[in-house]
Amino acid sequence: MVNIFVCLVNPLLHAAMNLLGLKRQKLEIEQGTIMNFWVSAKTLDKPVLVLLHGFAANGVVTWMFQIPALTREFSVFVPDFLFFGDSFSESGKRSPEFQAECLAKGLKLLGVERCVVVAFSYGGFVGFKLAELWPELVRHLVVSGSVVGLTQSLSNERLPRIGFKSWSELLVPKTVEDLKRLFFVVTQKKLWFPSWAFRHYLEVMFNNRREKVELLEALVINDEDYFIPNFSLQSIHFLVGEDDKIFNLKMVQDVVLSKGQTAFLRLYGLKPQTVEINPGTVIHFWAPSQVVESYKYRQVKPATKRTSTILCRNWGAGVAPQVFVPDPLHFGGSRTDWSPKFHADCLAKGLKLLGVKSCTVVGRSYGGIVGSKMAESDLKLVKCRADNTGHGTTTSHENT
Repeated sequence: MVNIFVCLVNPLLHAAMNLLGLKRQKLEIEQGTIMNFWVSAKTLDKPVLVLLHGFAANGVVTWMFQIPALTREFSVFVPDFLFFGDSFSESGKRSPEFQAECLAKGLKLLGVERCVVVAFSYGGFVGFKLAELWPELVRHLVVSGSVVGLTQSLSNERLPRIGFKSWSELLVPKTVEDLKRLFFVVTQKKLWFPSWAFRHYLEVMFNNRREKVELLEALVINDEDYFIPNFSLQSIHFLVGEDDKIFNLKMVQDVVLSKGQTAFLRLYGLKPQTVEINPGTVIHFWAPSQVVESYKYRQVKPATKRTSTILCRNWGAGVAPQVFVPDPLHFGGSRTDWSPKFHADCLAKGLKLLGVKSCTVVGRSYGGIVGSKMAESDLKLVKCRADNTGHGTTTSHENT
């Protein structure tokens, strides 16, 4: 039987793209690597929007229902990742970083300097790498059906829930029944198609099987290698389906919030520092890269005077003062003896070793008790104190 996608669907899709003002271009990214793009003919008239596809289809098949509406407001670019559609590579590289590198080079060859990226599923992982490695290129990133990185523990937790042993078993189906299982997992509304339609789709969309399995193997990273980069130059948006069987709303929130705290602190210019108070006693801080004394600000620019503020656990960063976020002893990277008074003494010594001469202390819960002990012990160091220890909020102004 003639394949309906080869003889009918693909030609109709290509004709529709041409009517919408998109033309097809194959770019040689490097020797032996070709990436296929569908590109708006008039690229300078509107903001550039790049649509990144998932693993079960190429670019135009993934986005065919959205492209007509988007071309009204954007210059739309739809690439095929390597080993999808008409893109291929003789390179042995299979990582999302390599896909992002080829995509960035292709966009620059097409004259794109700044763009909005909308990414689905596998495209989300590539989109995050594109935003991380080429921040000047990506203005906004919208991601659906994906997270920043696919860790081994996340894979071990999600795959049994959907009844698969590996991502390749799910995303590189071998039979019509396998393909039906894939569509059952990744679609909410179950539409009926005859078996021959699934077979034709399987023949066209799941070629380059070995390379696609290798892409999925390269996608999973060790937990210790996973981090959320500093996306300070872009706005990042997650579009999450409540009934998503793989990356549902709660799972995405848990992953982003649990792994995003370090990135959040780095975003505001803080870096981890460890201060040894005495042998066997260590305090871990998130602290500014460089402590600037207030009097220097007064000499140069009074409007930018900044005092040092100490956040005693469970508070955020990103406020106007220079922020220091210590881990009390036996929390995070800090360790030693037990009492709040001892915690306070160690914290005071650590701050002085970091160059802090006077500060405002903001403490919450146990941190409020430690802050109170520090204020009692060192009046010169603690200029102001505010705490919430569970018995109401107290604000003290000592030595102001």
